[in-house]
Parts: sequence; C-alpha cells; structure tokens
Amino acid sequence: MRRCLSLLTGLRKQEEGGIIIFLAFGLVMLIICIGAAIDMGRAFMVKSRAVAAMDAAVLAAGSEAGSATASELDALAKSYFEANYPKNYLGSAIRDFSIHYNPADQTVFGSIDVSMPTIFGHAMFLNVPEIDMAARTQVTRLGSDKTVEIALALDHSPSMCDPNDTNGIPEYQNPPCTFYNEMTGAVKKMVEEVESRSSVGRVFYAAVPFEQNVKLPNGTILGNRLDSKFFDPNNVVRVSDNPLTMSLDQDGMKIYNALKNRIPDVRGETYTNLGTVGAWMALRPEDKDAFTHQVVEPPIPGDFSDKSTLKIMVLLTDGDNMKLDASDPNNPKMAPNPDADDKQRLFCEDAKKQRIFIMSIVYGDSPSSTIRDIFQECASEPAYYFEARKGDASIVTAFQKVADAILNLQITK
Repeated sequence: MRRCLSLLTGLRKQEEGGIIIFLAFGLVMLIICIGAAIDMGRAFMVKSRAVAAMDAAVLAAGSEAGSATASELDALAKSYFEANYPKNYLGSAIRDFSIHYNPADQTVFGSIDVSMPTIFGHAMFLNVPEIDMAARTQVTRLGSDKTVEIALALDHSPSMCDPNDTNGIPEYQNPPCTFYNEMTGAVKKMVEEVESRSSVGRVFYAAVPFEQNVKLPNGTILGNRLDSKFFDPNNVVRVSDNPLTMSLDQDGMKIYNALKNRIPDVRGETYTNLGTVGAWMALRPEDKDAFTHQVVEPPIPGDFSDKSTLKIMVLLTDGDNMKLDASDPNNPKMAPNPDADDKQRLFCEDAKKQRIFIMSIVYGDSPSSTIRDIFQECASEPAYYFEARKGDASIVTAFQKVADAILNLQITK
C-alpha cells in the first residue's frame, strides 16, 4: 500500500513539472508575439510617414517639372521629404531616394527604400534584425483628357465683415462686408487662372457658403445636429433660409457672380464641418439629386473610381468653430465648439478616403492654433495648406497657389 502511494505521489510531481514546462513555453511564445506586434506597429508608423513624406516630395517636384533641371528637382524633392520625415525616425534609415521626370507623359515618379531595426526580431532568435519598406508615388500634370471638379466651402459668417462695415447699420441687417468681398475677388482670380490654362479639359465649379447651416439646392438644410461619422443627409435641422449652395457648373464666372451677391448674415455661427459636408456632397455622384448640376456628357459628378476625374475640395474659414452659449439668457455669448471641431476632422478624413484632394485656407490676422491644426490635418498634403491675412493681397496669393496646385498635379499611384 505504501509503495502504491509512493508511486502515485511521484506521478503527481511529474505532472506538476510538465505543467511548469508548458507554462514556461507558453510564456515565451506570448513574449515573442507581443514583441513581433510592437515591431510591426513601429513598421506601420514608419511606412505611413514615409508614404506621406514621399507624396509631399513628388508633388513639390511636379510643380517645378519642366522648368527645373534634374538635380534641382532632386534637391527640391529631398528638402520636402526631409521636412516631413524626421531624421532616423523610430531608428529607421533611408537606403535609396530617387526622383524621375518623364516629359513625354508629364509624369514625375518618386521612390524611396527605408529600413527599420527591430527591437525583438534579433533578441528572440527570430533572425529578423530589420524590416525593409518602400514608398512609391507618381503624379501626372493635368492634360486635356482630364475632368476637374472643384467644390469651394467658404465661410459666410459675420466675422467676414470688418467691424467698421456695420457702423450705423441696424442689427440683423445685411451690411457690405470687406473681407468677404476680398475673398470672392480672390476666387475670381483663381477661376481666371484656371480658365487661362488651355491644357486642361473640363473644369467645373461648385460653391458652398456656410455658417451655422448649409442650404442645398433641393431645399435640404444641413444643420448643426449633423453628427454621424458617415453623414446622413436626412439628419438635418431646418433653422433659417441660409445662402444657397451653387451646383457644379463649367462657367466659373457664374459661380463668382452668385458668390459676390451673397452677404453674410450677422446672426450666423461658424460650423466648418457643415461646409465640408456640403462640398463633399457636391462631389459625390450618389448625392446628385440634391443638386442642380450642369447637364453634360459624360455626366458630373464623375465616379470616384474614374482616374480621369480629379475631385478637389477647397475649404476656407476665418476663425474657430463657434456656437451661441445662451446658458445665461441675460448674457448670451459666442463660445468654442469642440464638437464641430471633432466632426470636421472626421469628415475630412472620410472625404480623403474617397480620393478627394483637400486644400485648406485659414484667413485671418491671428488664427488660433486649434483651427490651424484642424485645417492642416484636413489638407491632403502639407503643401495644400495656406494662410492669408485680412486686408492685404495674401488671400489672392493663396487662391493663386490653389489654382497652381489644381492645374499642375494629380497623384495617380
């Protein structure tokens, strides 16, 4: 009996030893998996940063292609890449960088190879000391076979008027607005610049004046309760007869003339996210019934998968998203609107996923870091973000730069 008990005790000790070995093996495998996940996460960050930096570099080179030498293009592209890709980012190293311009088909091709040392790949006997990655970008200057659709989302709030404009004018009456007139004049210059280039095929313009809401041509009003990430046009609030959105039309002067006759409502708040949604809808084929787009063949808006169509959204605001704080009925005041800020970021992100190029302009003497950061994030490339001061010619310069960017480039790969 004692001998049997002794044998059973020995077996139990052997089982305990086996469990310990199994747990130790499982722990090692878990550490390896965690280490691999960390390295893959770092590699994803390096790859994403390299791709964005290469896009900026090739776009910059493309803007000078045809007028600069090969060495000048290479130097320009490298400067833009280095400005957007920190040296030794996460320990990475640049292995190869090249820029090539082909005048025959007006394309600029850029490539870069990057290697990143792993943290766990060599420490755990996996024999993966580094991860190699590549970024490739090609841009094509616009030609006569291209269709360009441009939707302008333009701030229409009271701050687009100089305070001196309202002197002696009763509250709620529409005054002449100096800064709004400056902006519309700059839009006219942009249209004239685009129209002067005979190399481009069809160009269509739409305009979306926005403040606390946006009124679409079919009467739908996008109000400040629009809150879904993938917006629902039926989720609207009817609040006032806001300025009417202008549908896509090949006559840019028609859009300008309609804009210049719009005067900001002195009661309006600022919701840049609504202007962004309105411009986005103007470019979406699935929302064409909400607009009165010009009837042409092939029809507009073009399909997102059609590489012969370039869709561009130009966003302009002169300040932060603001809302009326009436918590104290005796002292209503304007207050920051972080909810609109968050929605603005989401809408820009989703629009860019549909291959819409976003160019953004902050128009003011002392814009806050909040709106600057948001509009910089919205811009498809760092080179597509502009600032302009009120009361001088910088707003005209900003729209001329937008025209140059529109006409010169299109990312194709």
